[in-house]
Amino acid sequence: HVEKGTVENLKGRKYGTILANIERNTLMRDMQAMHDALIPGGALLLGGFVVNDRHMVVQSAREAGLTMAERMNEGEWALLGCRRPH
Repeated sequence: HVEKGTVENLKGRKYGTILANIERNTLMRDMQAMHDALIPGGALLLGGFVVNDRHMVVQSAREAGLTMAERMNEGEWALLGCRRPH
């Protein structure tokens, strides 16, 4: 099932997949909360930022304990697929 919400909706809940299509600063600010809301092995898809900012988002994801699974871009827009390790 799909839910629309904010990072506040994640508190105290666990998800197999989270999709966050928000600008870079918000993604980076909320990275740890998104990590914490994933079940082990869960996927986090991050979009809404430009390719030139990808390195900052990757660093933030790694610092939160996520591993990189996929990198894609369409024009200037980037998408990252991350996983919470088991």
